[in-house]
Amino acid sequence: MKAECIRRTGNQGSVGAINHIFIGKKQQMIHKYFILAVLILTGFGTGAQTIDKLDKANGFKEFKLGTTLSVLDKDLVKTKSGVYRYTGKNHTTAFGSSVHRIYLRFDSTDKLSGVYISIRGLVGKSGVNSYKNIISLNYGKEHSKENSDTSVSYRWTSEKVNMSLYGWEAGDTWDAELVFRTPEQYAADNDAEKKAARQP
Repeated sequence: MKAECIRRTGNQGSVGAINHIFIGKKQQMIHKYFILAVLILTGFGTGAQTIDKLDKANGFKEFKLGTTLSVLDKDLVKTKSGVYRYTGKNHTTAFGSSVHRIYLRFDSTDKLSGVYISIRGLVGKSGVNSYKNIISLNYGKEHSKENSDTSVSYRWTSEKVNMSLYGWEAGDTWDAELVFRTPEQYAADNDAEKKAARQP
């Protein structure tokens, strides 16, 4: 009788232990799926927020796209190509890197349509990529990328702003250009580059 009771008690204890393990694993799986769902939803939310930030920034610092030339012309010098070079001293860095030069382009109505920020002396292609990662912290992951042995480019797009980062080999280091443009200016620049490439 005692042996039978012991066997029954032992079997019930084993079943209970198995059930406990099974429930524990099930809870772990549910927990993992819950975390995954949160991460996915958070990712979508972050993307929307960062795109919104690009539209809200609408350019670089006080160089807001759509601003009239008369508002910004205090520290600008017009070049032979028709773009304006910023000569002020207020912007020596852009996202942690030293600024070499800033050029501004205005449309036919004298409204700012492009901001071109020149960066020099990045340490190789990895330096350009590191710079891109810093920018991504502000505006999210790039929407497209083009890569070759001697150059790399990244592009972010929103409703109002096209932002691009171009990097290229320049001797022992790499140079880069960070550009904020209206969609119309982006299209115009692309057309100009295509025409230049077709010329002998």
